[in-house]
Amino acid sequence: MLATDMKQSLLVLLILVLLGAFTTGCRRDKNVATVDGEAISAADFNQYLGTKRTVRVVVQGQVTDLPVSDTLGFQALQDLATQRIVMHMAADEGLLPTDKEVEDEISFKTSLNPRYLTDLKAIGYEMGQIRDDVKFSLCQERLLTRGIHVDESEVDRLIKEHPEQFMQPASADVYQIYVLSLSQKNAVDAVLKSQQSFKAIAAKYNQAPEGEHVSIRIDRLPDSIKKEVDNTPVGGQTDWLTAGGGFRKYFIEGKTEAKMVDMTPERKEFTRRQIALNYGRQANDLNQQILAKLKSSDVVVSDDDPQLKDMWKRMEDRLDKILSATKSGS
Repeated sequence: MLATDMKQSLLVLLILVLLGAFTTGCRRDKNVATVDGEAISAADFNQYLGTKRTVRVVVQGQVTDLPVSDTLGFQALQDLATQRIVMHMAADEGLLPTDKEVEDEISFKTSLNPRYLTDLKAIGYEMGQIRDDVKFSLCQERLLTRGIHVDESEVDRLIKEHPEQFMQPASADVYQIYVLSLSQKNAVDAVLKSQQSFKAIAAKYNQAPEGEHVSIRIDRLPDSIKKEVDNTPVGGQTDWLTAGGGFRKYFIEGKTEAKMVDMTPERKEFTRRQIALNYGRQANDLNQQILAKLKSSDVVVSDDDPQLKDMWKRMEDRLDKILSATKSGS
């Protein structure tokens, strides 16, 4: 994804998802939840989320906590300020997409992935947020690829010379049971001896955050798990696998072998744009341009949040050093 590539961080998308899914939908005078009758207010929730220092992520099928730089709230402020800076840069050069171009891009993304909108809405995105993200991505792409032309013949040559880049990887459609403790594993084993289906047991006992029914890319699995999945036939169960600090067992519902992707006109166009982006990244140091624009822009953080204001000031001081070092090295 363009935004992820630009920021060079796997956590950026997660931060935007967390803040987009929860803070935009919560009024500060409402409760998010109650625990045994005790309220968790939206204000408390937003304050905790804004200062949270770790995130829980899934890496190769395993759940783990990772520390973040500064706080989620400050990273979100950086991201949102950067989005506006990039759109201002695009507007200055006459590259700002129109509303129709944004809608066309959403249709294009949906043609590549029919679940594009469904998946984003499922994690709390509203159409306004989706349009803003698409507009931001288009601005980045246009700034990077201005003056660069790539035609379809270059796409055809890439497909011919590097067909491995256009392979749909092998995958498995599985039901899974993930538990954290040995006692929970033993409890599941006892139930598995009954006549209940694996699917029903997974729905009751699985603790994996991604759910009990998932499709997994086999090439991304750790070697020990990959071997077990490869050796388990469709309709069979794997042994228990040690993963993510707990125990995981799969029921293999189906497998798909690796195959060449059908290069539809939309996929060819996507590939053409990716080639242009690769050229653009080599020709244009957009990150440096964004930093310079960010430094010269009038960003005022509200006095209502002194912690964010102080962190922004420290970041501006770091920007001075980064830009000075770049100038001296050029």
